[in-house]
Amino acid sequence: SGCDGNCHDANLIGNSTCEPAFDCAQFNFDGGDCSHLPGDINGDGHVNITDLLAVVAAWGLAGPHEADANNDGLVNILDQLFVVAHWG
Repeated sequence: SGCDGNCHDANLIGNSTCEPAFDCAQFNFDGGDCSHLPGDINGDGHVNITDLLAVVAAWGLAGPHEADANNDGLVNILDQLFVVAHWG
């Protein structure tokens, strides 16, 4: 694996074009930063209720924060929607 511009998943290893049936974004298309799964607030490798609750707990905070999933400088509904969009 690693940050080589390829499409990676536990069950899929392909090149950057991937198989037509697969979406690289779903399988961590690593454009360079492989350190973080989008929407995975707590860094456990899954986007689930724990991440959604972390956003709720940090609601309204401004500035850099791990719960600011969309990196706009504010933890709000947009971050909740970001987590839900990457759920699973």
